[in-house]
Amino acid sequence: MKIHPLAPALSALAIALVVAAMHDRTGIDHAQPPVGRQEPRQPIPSLADTARRMTSLSTRETNAWLGTLSAAEQDKALSILVAESGQANPWRALDHALRIHSSTLRAECAGLAIAYLHARDPRAALDRLASEADPAVRDAMERRLLPALAETLAEDAVQWLATGTMDHADHFPAFVATTVQRWAQQDPAAAAVWVTSIEEPSLRANAASALMAIWNHRSPAESDTWLSAHPDLPNVEDLIRAGPSRTIAATDDSSPDIEPVYPPDNTVVSESCEDTPSSEAP
Repeated sequence: MKIHPLAPALSALAIALVVAAMHDRTGIDHAQPPVGRQEPRQPIPSLADTARRMTSLSTRETNAWLGTLSAAEQDKALSILVAESGQANPWRALDHALRIHSSTLRAECAGLAIAYLHARDPRAALDRLASEADPAVRDAMERRLLPALAETLAEDAVQWLATGTMDHADHFPAFVATTVQRWAQQDPAAAAVWVTSIEEPSLRANAASALMAIWNHRSPAESDTWLSAHPDLPNVEDLIRAGPSRTIAATDDSSPDIEPVYPPDNTVVSESCEDTPSSEAP
C-alpha cells in the first residue's frame, strides 16, 4: 500500500491540534492541584448570624429554620431574635420570647419584649401585662415595665402597685421607690402627693426618701417646703437633716445628676436578651 507523501505531516498536525483543543476548548485549566493541598472552604454561618438574618424574613421561613434546630439551639436563636427584632416589631419579639423552652430565659426575654412594646405603645404594653397568666413571665414584665410606666402613664403605674397583686412581695418596696423616682423626674409634686397617700409607715418613709433623692437636687426649695408641710412622715427628721448637703449639690452647676437610689432593673441572665430599649418610640 502506497502512503501519500503528505500523510505523515497531516497526522502530526492532527495530533497537535487535538492536544491544543483539549487544553483550550473551554478555557479550563486541567492541571491537578498539588498532592496534599485542599481547596479553601466557605465558612459556615454561625447560629447567631443566621438568627440575625432571619429577622428580615417571613414568619414561615423563620419557623422552618427553627424547626431544624435542637431545643437548646432554638432557645438561643429565639433569644437573639427577640433582641434583634424588638425595636422594629415588638409583638413578633414577644411571640419569639414566649416560644422559648427555658422558663428563666423565656421570662427574661418576655420582659425585654414588653419593654420594646412600651417604647412603641405604653398603653398596649400595660394591657398586655394585665393579660399575662404565667407568674414568672408576669414578674419579669413588671420589673421591666413599671419603672418605665412611671414616666409615661404614672397614674396607671401607681394604681397597679396599689392593687397589691404583685407576686414578688420581697421586692415591693424597691418597686415603689423606683416608680416614685422615675415619676419625680417628670413631676415631683404629683409623685409627692402619692407618697403622702401611702398608709404603711415604712413603705411611705422609703418612698419619701426615694422622692427626695430626685427632688432635693432639682428643686431644693420646693422639696424643703413640702417636707415642712408633712411633719408626720416617719423619717422626716432624717430627710430634713440632709438638707444642707442637698442644697450645696443643687447649687453646683458642675455636679452631675444624682443617680437614683433604686435604679431601673436592667439585670440580665443571658447574653442574648440584654438590650435596653430606648424610652422613645422608633
